[in-house]
Amino acid sequence: MTIKRAAALLFLLVMPLGRPVSADDAGDRARNELFAAVSSSLKDALKGDIGAKDKGYANFLLAAYTADPAYRDAAEGIFKKIEPPESAVYLGAIETLKARDFGGGGLIQWIVNVTPAGFVRLYHSYKGIGIMDRAVTDNPENLEIRIARANVYYSMPKFFGKFDTGYDDINTVLALMENGKAPIPACEKLFRDKSSVYFMAGLYAMEKGDLAKSLEIFGKSARSCESSPFAITARKIVESNPGK
Repeated sequence: MTIKRAAALLFLLVMPLGRPVSADDAGDRARNELFAAVSSSLKDALKGDIGAKDKGYANFLLAAYTADPAYRDAAEGIFKKIEPPESAVYLGAIETLKARDFGGGGLIQWIVNVTPAGFVRLYHSYKGIGIMDRAVTDNPENLEIRIARANVYYSMPKFFGKFDTGYDDINTVLALMENGKAPIPACEKLFRDKSSVYFMAGLYAMEKGDLAKSLEIFGKSARSCESSPFAITARKIVESNPGK
């Protein structure tokens, strides 16, 4: 399995629509381990005493990882009730989750894919894009909003034309992090931290075809928060490519 194929299978968090990728046993295993570790931590966090915004975010990530509509609906309900500027970008991202999950698999999913019902997915996708883009336009200095949009746009199918926008978002955040101007912690229980940001940036660099840059960034992810599932996975990617 090449490093690019492995990294493609290990894309972060938000994966609202998900691009088709080829898989093998090693890639599936690494991806499933990452998803399981992150999901377990999020479920534990929800059992604790956390604020409304954190509950919304944890439910949102669980919806992204598990495709369970109960988590998606919980996140949407919370973000509709709170007013921080970040609410908008997550509501937009939730629309792309609705697009990804519409049909629910099986025969119904097949019907959705081959009939005009598939336009429902496009509706939710473009609605989500519009909401997220407005959130960034209205709050250009808000790094959380840019990170959320970058995570979504990495995984959207290429025909939406949003990959380069997400790439610009993640590079904007990276530049500020490298200059000590981004208040992002090294570790954070809901993974809003440097390790996960570096991990996403590594995936973007990989998709751009820059192996050396991607491995350098994955190395930073691995060192930022050594116990993070993202750091552990990043370390595996780096170690599988010695001398690169």
